[in-house]
Amino acid sequence: MSWDKSWEKLYKKRGWGEYPNEELIKFIARNFYQYPNRKKIRILELGCGIGSNLWYLAKEKFKVYGIDGSKTAISKSIKKLDKEVPNWKGQVTTGDIINIQYPDNFFDAVVDLESITHNSFENSIKIYEESFRVLKNNGKLFSRTFCVGTWGDNTGKKLGINSWKVSEGPMKGHCNFIRFTKKNQIKILLKKFDIVNIDKISLSVNNEKNKIIEWLIYAKK
Repeated sequence: MSWDKSWEKLYKKRGWGEYPNEELIKFIARNFYQYPNRKKIRILELGCGIGSNLWYLAKEKFKVYGIDGSKTAISKSIKKLDKEVPNWKGQVTTGDIINIQYPDNFFDAVVDLESITHNSFENSIKIYEESFRVLKNNGKLFSRTFCVGTWGDNTGKKLGINSWKVSEGPMKGHCNFIRFTKKNQIKILLKKFDIVNIDKISLSVNNEKNKIIEWLIYAKK
C-alpha cells in the first residue's frame, strides 16, 4: 500500500486543491487540444483529490479518470463533476495508485500533481511503472514533484531516501510522508519512459526567506 491515511483526515477538514493546476493546463493544451474528438482521449489523474483538475479536463470534453485513496475526496470529486459538468464521461474511484486497476495500453495520458512525491523512492518507481503499463504506445506522462532543497527538505523525521515527516514548510501537519527528488534520480524513477523534458519552477515565500521548488517532468511511452 502506498497511500498515506492522513490525507483522509485532511479532506474531511478542508478542501485541498480548489483550482486546476496551471502547468497541467499548459501540458494538456500543448498535447491534446488539437484532437477533433476529445471524447476519445482518456486521461488518468493519480491522487485526484477533490477533482479540480478532473473538472477542468471534463469541461474540455476529455474522458476523465481519477484515483485517490480518500473516500471523502472521491465523493467530493464526483459531486463536483455531476453538478458542474453534466454528462461527463469516465470514472473516478477509490484506490491505491501503486496498483492501477485498468488494463494495459488504456490511457492517452497519465498526470501526477504532487501525488507520487508522497511515496517512498521504491514505491514511486513502481507507481511510474504502473503508469507506463496503462499508457498507450506514445502515451504522455506529466509529473509535478517536489525538488530537493524545497522548504521542509531535511527537517523533521527522516523516513527513507530524501523522505521526511517534515517539521517545516507548507506540508507540515498535512501529511506524514513527503519525498524530495534530485535531478539525477528522475531517470531512475522513470526508467521505462522516454523523458521528453524536465523543467523546474521555484516560488519564494515568507519575504523570500523560503523556496518551494518543483520538477515538471514530461515523458512518453
